[in-house]
Amino acid sequence: MHCARCYFYEADVGDDVCNRCGRSYQPEANVYLGILLLVTGGAAWTLRNLLTGEADPFIRPTLGLGLWATWPVSLVDCPAYGLVVGAWLAMMAAAPVLTGLMYGKRGGWLAAIVIAILGPDPLLAAAAALGVWIAAGWTLRLQSKLVSAMLGLVPSVAYWFVATAMTDFGRLEPTPAPGTVSVALKTLAPALQSLAYVPPIAGVILALLACLLVVAIGQADRWHVRWPAALATLLVTGPVLSLPAFVGVDEIRYGLYQDAVPPALEGGVLAPMSRDKAQTFLARHPSSPRAAEVRARLALEIEQVKSGVRSGDAPRKSEEIWQEILTRHPDSPWAADARLHLGDAAARQGLFPQAAEAYRRALAQTITISAPADDPMADFTLVDLFSIGADLRTRQEAEHLRTIRLDTLIHLAIILENQKGTQNNSRALALYFVAQGLKGTNAYRGSLKAVADADPGGPLVDNVAYDLAMCEPDGPKDLARIEALKKTVAAYPGTDGELLAHAAVAKSLIRRAASDPGAMREARQHLTEAHAQLARRGAQNPLDPYFAALGEMVDKELVYVQAQLRAPEKSP
Repeated sequence: MHCARCYFYEADVGDDVCNRCGRSYQPEANVYLGILLLVTGGAAWTLRNLLTGEADPFIRPTLGLGLWATWPVSLVDCPAYGLVVGAWLAMMAAAPVLTGLMYGKRGGWLAAIVIAILGPDPLLAAAAALGVWIAAGWTLRLQSKLVSAMLGLVPSVAYWFVATAMTDFGRLEPTPAPGTVSVALKTLAPALQSLAYVPPIAGVILALLACLLVVAIGQADRWHVRWPAALATLLVTGPVLSLPAFVGVDEIRYGLYQDAVPPALEGGVLAPMSRDKAQTFLARHPSSPRAAEVRARLALEIEQVKSGVRSGDAPRKSEEIWQEILTRHPDSPWAADARLHLGDAAARQGLFPQAAEAYRRALAQTITISAPADDPMADFTLVDLFSIGADLRTRQEAEHLRTIRLDTLIHLAIILENQKGTQNNSRALALYFVAQGLKGTNAYRGSLKAVADADPGGPLVDNVAYDLAMCEPDGPKDLARIEALKKTVAAYPGTDGELLAHAAVAKSLIRRAASDPGAMREARQHLTEAHAQLARRGAQNPLDPYFAALGEMVDKELVYVQAQLRAPEKSP
């Protein structure tokens, strides 16, 4: 047996009394060992379940250790989550070592085996088992239990930092290997990759504190395992209990319910969420800070058109959800989405005054959040851990509201500048907004042609021509969209469609600049013409929606193109 008090080992004696120091082994010691192993296994399984979203203990996460603090909650959004993951790492390393100090190497290895079976990473358990061999046996013959425990943590700590250093933060969604599960991968931006070391650093500190406390209690109780085992058990439950307390069950479930695409504000566009997942989330967390966003995603999912077919009650259901967002979350950034979509719904029904009023209210709300003047990631250090998430969120919400503002201005302009009051015009205008709801489907092109047929030669023909041109492919070797847009410019001079076509042609040409030497000069011509038209519009009417919607974008693109044309050409 191994004596947990003096490390004396003698195979020919029983497990009742140590022949060297006289330490007695009480029968209840095995009960404490069983409880400690049970809690350790539960903590390991909870961590694996958190990283995979699956209850099956044979499914391993695809994320490497360096990305554990980015799924299902990102420590950028919730810094406490990084500390909780660090606490988990600490307990997965300290629990076997401390068990070995109290029960010998066999007890410590049993804890490591439990972690290997139920935990997320067998290498994590292997490092802990090596730590047990160092700390819990007579190999090093150290007199200090605390020093032995600290040395036993070295393999685990080394593995944490090596695994984090080897993490590829720039990869795309991984292909799941057999026995693994694919998750929505949230990588860290290059400027924030130092945050991946927060869990290992926190783990080192917490593991040392755990060893210090348990060894101190053990020495005070002459290494009878009752109180040291009770304290170790309590410490192992710490990460499991702190997760809902400091991170929140709603935040965890929000992350687990994400689809395989990056969520929310990628490129300023709100992505839809699975209807079942969104409804489940709202049923369990109706007052969560994420509830407004989830409701918006649910409405978008209901509005999604499959193969050009929308269920008959979809508009009514989505309108109810958008209205609920305005009622429950009037100051949320998603309230601007709600007003835009409710305005579109009114326009589809021919209620153009109500639609215009909804658009104006949405515009008023899009200026409530302003982005930080400086990039939060420009001079980021670990000291900024607890502020970077809020700054980035504010910046993303401002970008999202800019996108909503642009769409709202265009929709408002279409109503104000193309509403002539005739029956054919009103019908065509309503059909135009119906067509916008079919964008991205096979029915979109046909619905636009129906708009033109409803009011031939009406004020919407230039907008329809622009939208039809944007339906054409725009590949690196495909000029179909650019040619169609140029035809719109030539056919409808001085119209909204010409202005939009100038801006769209310029964007397509800028993307082709690497393969087409003359693309930048041609883009400058289109942007210059668009800039001149916007200047005339702004001078005539400072409140012109197109001037407000496109003015800043055209100016930025023009400055960029002129800078590129002035820059010296790179030698091959």
